[in-house]
Amino acid sequence: MVVDSTNKLAPEGAPRTSNPLYGDRKLKLATFGSNIKSGCAITSGEGALPGDWPTSLRIARLADAMEFEAIIPVGRFRGVGGETDYGGTSFEPYTFAAALASQTEHPMLFSTSHVPTIHPILAAKQGATIDHVSGGRFRSQHRDGLEQTRDRHVWRADARA
Repeated sequence: MVVDSTNKLAPEGAPRTSNPLYGDRKLKLATFGSNIKSGCAITSGEGALPGDWPTSLRIARLADAMEFEAIIPVGRFRGVGGETDYGGTSFEPYTFAAALASQTEHPMLFSTSHVPTIHPILAAKQGATIDHVSGGRFRSQHRDGLEQTRDRHVWRADARA
């Protein structure tokens, strides 16, 4: 059963009308990494994202107002340390998507999931919930693992966060 953005049943096999990725635009636009400190820039320079909720929400609302097709978070467990502490502050991708579902109307909301860190049934249940709350605007992307040198703390039980 597929429900469209008007909460009515859609014909079997029809894509959701609320899915902006299936729109007519040739060029699809998205934000990437607005859920982590510094975004996708490893910098301590002026203007780097602080990694806080008001900034992430402001970016999402701007993307929504400009009808961007997607908001794609980075899956991160902790920062890399050092002067920039890249990714030192981050929002977990599923809860980030759920929070943005209530604050946006247009963009597709993605979640980045690392297979070794979340059970597939839990990922499916969380994704289905976000998809319902967002009116069919949720998609997940799955990574098969982590770079062990960067995220070694996930693999070892005795590692410290």
